[in-house]
Amino acid sequence: MKKLIIIICLLSVSLVNAQAFKGKGDNKLQVAVNLQDGATGLNVSYDIGMGENISLGISSTYAINVLKGLDADFGDRFDLKARFNANLGSVLNIDENFDFYPG
Repeated sequence: MKKLIIIICLLSVSLVNAQAFKGKGDNKLQVAVNLQDGATGLNVSYDIGMGENISLGISSTYAINVLKGLDADFGDRFDLKARFNANLGSVLNIDENFDFYPG
């Protein structure tokens, strides 16, 4: 029951979190917890606004508390990715209260 309440709290916080994108030169840093069977992880991402509707960034995840039977070394625990985001709401003339990000 405790785990369910914690998960609901984390999800509700992530759903009400709003970050306004200001466009070119805007910087966004996100830190999150990844909860799953077999491991718990830390997720960090950073985005830089390249234009009115486009941002580029980097995202990394590290698995902590991996089950002992999985025998995961650093290469199996660590992940690094490039990010690309495009907000198509203003391009498609959709209501400004609706943000459309493909992918």
